[in-house]
Order: sequence, then structure tokens, then C-alpha cells
Amino acid sequence: MLPVVGLCAYVEVRPHGRPSGLGSTLSEINHPRFRSLRVTDRQSVLGALDQLFGTEGPD
Repeated sequence: MLPVVGLCAYVEVRPHGRPSGLGSTLSEINHPRFRSLRVTDRQSVLGALDQLFGTEGPD
């Protein structure tokens, strides 16, 4: 799927900062069109989305 999509992303909100099993697994993916971010509170979600879709996005 990654070769044909513009961006595939996973954002995980974990109040205590510990990753879930899925978050840990996905964070190991190393592909320029995949991003995985972990935030610790709901207020940080918009900043995470800005990181994903900002000017530093994938080609």
C-alpha cells in the first residue's frame, strides 16, 4: 500500500506516554510515506497533525 499512497499515518494519544502494542509495532516501519506519532494529551493532536501534513511531508 505504501508505494501507491501519498501518506499513511498513525497518531496515538497515550496520557502516560507508554506506547501500545500497535503503536510500538507501527513505529518500527521505516518508509518515507509512513509516519507514526505519539502524543501525551488531546491538546497535542492538532500539533501532531500539523507535523504530518506540514511542509515537511513526504514527496
